Amino acid sequence: MGWISSWTKNCVRSLTAKGSARVYASLALAVVLATVFGLSSFAAADTPRPDADPVLAEECSGSLTINGGSVSVNGNDVQTGATILTGSIVATSSNGHAMIDFGPVGKLELGTGTTVTVTCLGRIVHVRSNCSRTFVKVRVGKVDVTQPKVESIEAGKEEEYKDSVEATAATGTDWLVDCQRKKPVAYIGPGIAALIGLGTVVAVGVKDGGHDRPEPTSPIK
Repeated sequence: MGWISSWTKNCVRSLTAKGSARVYASLALAVVLATVFGLSSFAAADTPRPDADPVLAEECSGSLTINGGSVSVNGNDVQTGATILTGSIVATSSNGHAMIDFGPVGKLELGTGTTVTVTCLGRIVHVRSNCSRTFVKVRVGKVDVTQPKVESIEAGKEEEYKDSVEATAATGTDWLVDCQRKKPVAYIGPGIAALIGLGTVVAVGVKDGGHDRPEPTSPIK
């Protein structure tokens, strides 16, 4: 019976040793996992992340005012009060004239016979004209031109390009894009017109009178 007791004790010792090894292994694995996750969390907390600006990614829209002629948006005729969404193609007729008001973002005026693609994202308005000649005038703010050449147009300045234009306006810019620039006709008031007419009549009268006036004769015969 002694050998049974000895065998039983050995089995118990063997099982106890194996159980302890498993316990130690489980504890070691738990410590390793805890350390790894802890370091990962610490690194993630210390790593700077770029802050996304939701304003720059937000699309903006403008309100259209037609000051003359007709205007189409994406090929459809529109009226004053139409909303101009980003990516819209806006075209004025040969006698058309329009203004797009983007609120605090800025204002864009379109001259006659002008076709542009308007993109408004956040606080920036980008315009691409579709014409053989483009006139750009900046009243307030600043416009950065990228095509057909790279340059900036400051407030109070104007430029004319013999091609289509791609340009971006800073926030709050008030500017004009015109594909058929027409020089303003000088206004002649009725008073000036009357004076011009009177002067013309007098000049004609003097000229005609000069031909009809008899030549002077000598009183002595």
